[in-house]
This record gives sequence, structure tokens and C-alpha cells, in this order.
Amino acid sequence: MRIRGFVFAAALLTALDVQAQPLNIPKEWRGRSAVELLALPEVKQLPFVAQDQLLLAADPEYKKLARPAARELLLAQERQGAAFENRKPLSFFVWYQAAEGCDSFYQGGRQFFTVYYSPLVLTIALSEYENHTHAWVYATNATDSKIAGIDILVRNISLASTKPRVKLCEREDADKVARGFQKRARWRAALVGGLGGMATKSSTTTYSGDVNGSYSGSGGSGTFNGTVSGEAVTTQPDYEARRAAAERVTQIRREAALKANGLTQTALRDTTIRPGETIAGFVYFKREKQMETAVLRVVVGTVAFEFPVSWR
Repeated sequence: MRIRGFVFAAALLTALDVQAQPLNIPKEWRGRSAVELLALPEVKQLPFVAQDQLLLAADPEYKKLARPAARELLLAQERQGAAFENRKPLSFFVWYQAAEGCDSFYQGGRQFFTVYYSPLVLTIALSEYENHTHAWVYATNATDSKIAGIDILVRNISLASTKPRVKLCEREDADKVARGFQKRARWRAALVGGLGGMATKSSTTTYSGDVNGSYSGSGGSGTFNGTVSGEAVTTQPDYEARRAAAERVTQIRREAALKANGLTQTALRDTTIRPGETIAGFVYFKREKQMETAVLRVVVGTVAFEFPVSWR
């Protein structure tokens, strides 16, 4: 597959804020040069934007480099790694507001980012859901010509936190996420059902009355009379509460099944987009706590499309 268009590599390190972010850098990374850091496997896996942010914060010498020189250093390291791994090196296209081939819009309170890279039209959006960050990916092969299809592979989609620390977020299989929802729902249903099954209610009965009688014996005989009163408390199963708990258990299980089915049905799957076709779906990642900025990377062919996003 060959995508025709332009490589918008110039956007990186020129359009972005080039000031070093106040990042939490691991101790073992401190004091290392840019070249040394780029040789680390965990740094190699990061998107170019995340690498740049890390190097700006970690290496004073890198920060002094002119932007074109810094960009060339990242590209050189990518070419070297590609040669070692016997693959084609990646070029990169970084989304930037108002740049050629870039657009964005808001819908439902979320920001969507689009790149036009003929014949590919790629739109993404990020949002947080429970303990996950999910990326919505929408891709179109906008051509009528009989060219090879465009491959969209889930393994080529990654997310990295860039503030307060640079870290690659773990991608999770949608089926695994769905099973997790159902497992948590089972535990919740068991708790609700167990507590509801023990529900009882108490009733209090008040009684009072007169007592009259007579007696006789060796000591003599006589009569007596008086009044008695009191309360009796009885406990019995609360069948209404137990019925409501059983209904709630059924509802929890039904909602979990619907949610799990929705997750698997809307998950992005590996596919080849033929001319004129469109695909869309979600990719799930473990949520990084207190993540303020991040970058989503979608590699298509030998082009890495990167989308810097912010939550705050």
C-alpha cells in the first residue's frame, strides 16, 4: 500500500510549544544525552512528539538545538532503528491547528482531530471511560481509483502520556475490557443479591388487658384484679425488599451484558479499507492517572500520524 500525499514532518518541533514541560523523569533517565535516551527500548516505542518532550526536559544540550536539527536527530534515530530491524523507516505527520491538511471540530463535548493525507482521511477523538482511555478512530479511503487498499492495524495504534510524565499507555484488547466489565458486574450483583437476600423487617405488637381472679389455700382465700400491658417485637423476611434486590441483580447483569456487547461490537478491528470505504471503531488503553497531555499515534503504511491532545 502506498499513500500519495505529502509528509508533514516539518510540523513536529516547529508548530508545537518547544519549551520543556515540567515532567516527572525517572531517575535512571536523568543526566543521559538525547542519543543515549533514544537508544532505550522504552523510549524507542514512544511517538515522536513524546520523544521530543522527554528530550527537551531531560537533556539541556538537546534543548539548545535548532528545531530542524532536533527533528533530524529524531529522524536519524528512526532510520537507524529501521535498518537494524530490517524495515522501512517511518516518516511522520503531526496534527497542528490551522496547518495544511489538518482540521478539528467539537461534537458532544469532545474534540475531534482530522488529517487529510490523500487518499486517506483520518479522524480521531480521545475520551476517558471508567478506568480506560479510549480512542475513536475513523478512516476513509477517499478515492475511486483501483489502488491497493489501506491497512488499518490495531497494533499500530498507540497512546503516550506526555505530562506530567512521559509514558507509553498499555493498549488493551476490547474483548478483555468487555470481560472485565462483566466480571465486575458479577461481583456487584452478588453483593446486591446477598444483602437483599438477608433483608428482614420487624413488626411490633402492643397488648394490654385486665387480670381478675381468686385464690384459696391453707393460708386463706381472696380475690385479685389488675391491668397488664407491653410490646412484642417479631422479625420476619422482607419479601418485598428481596424481590426488589432480585430485580436489581437482573438489571445489573443485563446492563453489563449490553455494555460488554457494545464494547466488542464497536471495537476497531484490523481491516483493509478499499477505495470508497470507511471504517470506525474504538481502541482501548489503560488510563494513566492525572494525565494532562498525551499524543495518539496511528501508523498507516510507513507514515506515523500523531495527534497531541490535552485534557486540561
